[in-house]
Amino acid sequence: AFDVAGYISQQARPVKKNLEEDFPNLLKKPVSTGYPPYADPFSKEQHQIGPFLEIIAYYWKTYEIKKTK
Repeated sequence: AFDVAGYISQQARPVKKNLEEDFPNLLKKPVSTGYPPYADPFSKEQHQIGPFLEIIAYYWKTYEIKKTK
């Protein structure tokens, strides 16, 4: 099921405008949100399909923010 969800989330989508307005504070954006911008150095692909533990650890170490998927 996770493989199917990952496959679907990687398919081409219509281009949306003003994505930066979805999460004005990027630190509050869920780690599994599949579109940029991000407040971290991880790739779009990693945000879509993982591994998420590296991203979660980064937010805790850098910002002391406890994140989940």
